[in-house]
Amino acid sequence: MLVEQSYSGYKDFGGVKFPTQIVQKRAGLSWTNLAVTDVKAKWFSNSRTLLMPDKLAQSGKNPKFEYMGEKKVLKEGTQAVELYHLKGALHAEDIIVAYLPALKTVIEADAFNAPAPNAPAPQTVNGFEKLLASELDRLKIDYTTIIPVHQPAGGDRDVTKADCLRTSGGRARISG
Repeated sequence: MLVEQSYSGYKDFGGVKFPTQIVQKRAGLSWTNLAVTDVKAKWFSNSRTLLMPDKLAQSGKNPKFEYMGEKKVLKEGTQAVELYHLKGALHAEDIIVAYLPALKTVIEADAFNAPAPNAPAPQTVNGFEKLLASELDRLKIDYTTIIPVHQPAGGDRDVTKADCLRTSGGRARISG
């Protein structure tokens, strides 16, 4: 789906020129219309957190990181969460989706924006949706429901595999 953004009314905010109006259209319809009244340049330059010091810094402990490859499984009792790395994601190289096999549910952010209920298939296929559908197919994930973390307002409905396939052009790309 084509997304068009426009910026206007540039103003000087402490030496930084920034637009005072940001408009985003999706499929020709107004999606976002922001009026910018104040900009604080480099507000985060002292720290990567809003709380200074944050809980980790206060604890005196070193952070621990756990890395994953293409797949990682987390288990507790009889429940499992499978984490998968999506290959070829344009938005970010490190996009991960979660799969709950017992519920046949995929949880994702930034890979699929569910269409409105009963909306017609889009005239142009979005690369994000096509990638998600093909990656879930490549990974052989058996899902019926998708939980899109960034579901638009009013998104109080189940999003299905059929929604993903309809939005991705009706079929997944076959990976070699």
